[in-house]
Amino acid sequence: MANTDQTQALIIEDDAILRRSLQRALTKLGWQVGEAEDVGSAVQALKARPALVVLDVNLPDGDGVDLAGHIAQLRPMPLTLAISGQASAEQAFRLKALGVNQYLAKPFSLQEFELAIEALADATPDLTPHVLPLLGKQGLRELNTQVRRDLLEQALSRSAGNKTKAAELLGVTRQAVQQMLREFDINSEQFKP
Repeated sequence: MANTDQTQALIIEDDAILRRSLQRALTKLGWQVGEAEDVGSAVQALKARPALVVLDVNLPDGDGVDLAGHIAQLRPMPLTLAISGQASAEQAFRLKALGVNQYLAKPFSLQEFELAIEALADATPDLTPHVLPLLGKQGLRELNTQVRRDLLEQALSRSAGNKTKAAELLGVTRQAVQQMLREFDINSEQFKP
């Protein structure tokens, strides 16, 4: 599914040739793309709150896993695709625990990359990495409220603020989305590009 809403994507990759190839592929899929070549520039670029992050695991000035921890703190958390030719089993485990949605081993074809991006856009949000740290620290009612709010924000982010598309992602009616927007005092306009 191409993202025709011109939602912001961020590619964090130190190899300029690969970064440009990925940028062209994402643009072809309808994404508006920003780029970063290292951890320092990525932290700055993440302030724009992209809906999608393509993250190289091994960067010249730091570990992409540490950067994934920074990404995991963003709300709503962007869809995240990690890429690497040399990620260790420990890194892969930590990436998944931090909420990285998918991993693609280098080398890969642009077709494989595009299929991975489309699969991410169609996937149901996984809030497990966000919920597990809260278990035992919040009551069930508070946890339920937080999960509902996070799911709503994720769906609105993926749908660029479109309430009907957010409802489809959540498997609820548009009216249920509108009710949650009122309940949580969220303006869906803030998710539009």
